[in-house]
Amino acid sequence: MILSIIIPVYNSDKYLGNCLDSLLNQNLPENDHEIIAINDGSTDESLGILKYYQAKHPSIKIYDQENQGVSATRNLGIDLAKGTYLYFIDGDDYLVNNVMGKMLKMLIQENLDILTLESIKTEALDLYKPTNDKTIPHKPKVLGGEE
Repeated sequence: MILSIIIPVYNSDKYLGNCLDSLLNQNLPENDHEIIAINDGSTDESLGILKYYQAKHPSIKIYDQENQGVSATRNLGIDLAKGTYLYFIDGDDYLVNNVMGKMLKMLIQENLDILTLESIKTEALDLYKPTNDKTIPHKPKVLGGEE
């Protein structure tokens, strides 16, 4: 397993489908990654949305717990992760389509420990439409690795 994507989920039902769709629209082989969604005591429809997606996508693993807060939830995700690399995303965020494969390729080729990217704050749920374009829209910042 190369990548574990960890999503702490708390009352994100308005945005969670968009987040999961963006993760599923990456250029990643299904056996090379897992999506770990941890429902942190949501009182909305978040858990139902997670179960709906899990039924269609075996790479999604759901864990349900009483509310512990985002830090404890992320730490649980780290404990559960099987991937060499970890990626954290919140349930109300989403990624540009087809960017994760390029991120992983850069991590591996450059022998990096950490890779950070720019983000754009938006209320739009469709700022980036699905595309077959394999480019990264913003130049990544490279940290770590051997020199």
